[in-house]
Amino acid sequence: MSLYEALSLLVSAAGTLVTVYIGLRQLRSTPAPVPAPAPWPRPPGTPAVPAWPPLPGRPVAVTAASLLLYTAAAVQPIVFVAYYGIRYATDRATAAREFGEEGYIDILGLGGIALVSALLGMFIARRSRLARGLVWALGIAFAAATSLLCVGTVLASMDPDQPAFLGAFELLFLAYFGVVAVAYAVSAGLLLPEPVRAHFRRG
Repeated sequence: MSLYEALSLLVSAAGTLVTVYIGLRQLRSTPAPVPAPAPWPRPPGTPAVPAWPPLPGRPVAVTAASLLLYTAAAVQPIVFVAYYGIRYATDRATAAREFGEEGYIDILGLGGIALVSALLGMFIARRSRLARGLVWALGIAFAAATSLLCVGTVLASMDPDQPAFLGAFELLFLAYFGVVAVAYAVSAGLLLPEPVRAHFRRG
């Protein structure tokens, strides 16, 4: 692995974690719903003035969807560091060979998925209807891809003549893909109820 490749991976992981950190601070700093102010004292005989409606806060489902997307983003750098930390500690030569055989491109691809997840979590918290639509679409796509992948894996495992096709990078990809698929599918479901959609329409 060259210095450029190492720096690319470092920047990808750092960018994802920084985005998650900013998003979590955004979730914490959002004000709670403001109650309606008490009506002003009015002289006898004057018509009543209706109180202001309370300012709506963020539904719990929206916060949970953002947190799931942040989790999907943050898992990637953690899994990457843990995996290669163990591999280099146990078998440095094999780990270096695997990583040098275009393995860093796979990791950068996972890093791109993680960064997109973090950005979607941030924009979901900001009531972006475009981000909500993307989460719905990606949730359906990940659910379909996961189903096809599970069926293909089962069919391949039933063939005794089929050689093993899951290497280290494949297992790493599948593990992270499963986390992302569950996060998007659940987030899409959390953003479906009408009160949540009304929250986005106010944005």
